[in-house]
Amino acid sequence: MSKPNPVLTIHGLLSSIDYFSFQAYLEGVDVRTPDRLGYETQRGSADPGGITLQGQARHVADYLRRHLRQPAWILGNQSATNVQAMARAVVKETASEAYLASVKSVVDRGTPIHLIAGETSRASWDVPAWIAAAAQSDTMLPGVGHMMMLETPQAFCHAVRDILQGD
Repeated sequence: MSKPNPVLTIHGLLSSIDYFSFQAYLEGVDVRTPDRLGYETQRGSADPGGITLQGQARHVADYLRRHLRQPAWILGNQSATNVQAMARAVVKETASEAYLASVKSVVDRGTPIHLIAGETSRASWDVPAWIAAAAQSDTMLPGVGHMMMLETPQAFCHAVRDILQGD
């Protein structure tokens, strides 16, 4: 098997996700966990009242250009984010029709989308039917909730590895 493209984790936890050590569970995969604006090494990099999804996306794109310079898997976790500033930005920006149109353009380009959910939180997901239909996989981890990567890190990383290997 050839080495998979790098994995860039985009977390929504209240601090760096480095402590989780994805690398220990995904041996042979180049896993990167850059801090987003307002987190750990980026603390003070943005006014909390001015943090936006677009600003975070630019920050991630800049990281990809500077450090990876090749296609990468994006492993995103939407969770309680950067105190309240990011939460406000998420609610404000994802509620707009323009946001959904932007997501649809990504889906329409054929960007692979894979869904991983914890069994106890899946019912409360607000995933549009067209995204679920476009997903190449939809994995449910039994007996865990939204924080599945913390509740069962080995099972979570096994699900990610299956996606990376095309299983």
